[in-house]
Amino acid sequence: MKRTIALGTLIIFVLAMLLSGCGSQPAATATSTGQTAAAPADTGETFKLKLAHTVAEDTPIHKGAIEFKNLVEERTNGKVTIELYPNASLGDNRAVLEAMQFGTIDFTIPNVSLLSGFTPNTAVLELPYIIKNHESAKAVLEGEIRDQIFGGLEDADLKCIGTFLQGWRNLTTAKTPVHAPADLKGVKIRTMDSAIHMDFWNATSASAVPLPFSELFTGLQQGAVDAQENPYVNIWTQGYYEVQDYLIETQHIYDVTPFIMSKITYDKLPAEYQKVIVEAAEEVSPKQRDAALAAEDDYKQKIIETGKCQVIELTAEERQQFMDVAQSLYGNYSEKIKPELVEAVLATQEGK
Repeated sequence: MKRTIALGTLIIFVLAMLLSGCGSQPAATATSTGQTAAAPADTGETFKLKLAHTVAEDTPIHKGAIEFKNLVEERTNGKVTIELYPNASLGDNRAVLEAMQFGTIDFTIPNVSLLSGFTPNTAVLELPYIIKNHESAKAVLEGEIRDQIFGGLEDADLKCIGTFLQGWRNLTTAKTPVHAPADLKGVKIRTMDSAIHMDFWNATSASAVPLPFSELFTGLQQGAVDAQENPYVNIWTQGYYEVQDYLIETQHIYDVTPFIMSKITYDKLPAEYQKVIVEAAEEVSPKQRDAALAAEDDYKQKIIETGKCQVIELTAEERQQFMDVAQSLYGNYSEKIKPELVEAVLATQEGK
């Protein structure tokens, strides 16, 4: 977002400032939270930024993006405006992240699994059952350890300014009710193209098959795969419940979607606008995560009411079997994910 100011305009501006003696202080404005804050200094520049993501408009992620947009525009008195591009309208997650490294797109909210190619520490959040519960997740996503997980992104010209959520990832199957890992023997399950995800499902006795998200519904419908795993929001909005017989609440991954900003863009903004953007993202993030979990009950009820897919609620003992499988694999990734980081994430959640 390169901007040039003509030399003649700059000279006129400087002379006007000298003749006026001194500039007035920015007026105080009331924020949407009811607090009164000094308005950022008016530099005369305006900034039109782009936020692109891949999910639908009727999802908690997009609703969180709208709230972020509104806060930033309000708190900068319209000097920073944000255009929203949902539904992969500017490309898939990888394409958007690459564009952000050049500053041609300014924000995105991708699945965390796409970030480990930029910094290996983010892969810690891909480990099944690394996050214990919604409350303990706050200690990880809002505490000092967040910088250890996401800080390395800045070397790739990306900056984590918040953490959104899709929900807990759950399993769905065709014809196979599942209560234990052994029940998955011979089941072909679609996974993301992630070694951690594939290793986990292979270890349960299933057969992991990586398949693009865009091909998943057809793959399930035509029997290329028998099962898949996704948060409730995707199971409902993508219609997977229509071609699956069982939804098993494994809750194996707390599916974080980091709020990422192009560092190229961030570095070009005035400091007062940088502050507004970061504070808005941090303010919206916990509210969005709460909304995402609250929405799960809604999606669950809608699926049940269709009568097309039976929901299986695992007991604590049944879920523990899946946890045991996952935790037995943690040591396999020590070259990529530092064991001390895994231990720190777990320790941060103790007592919560």
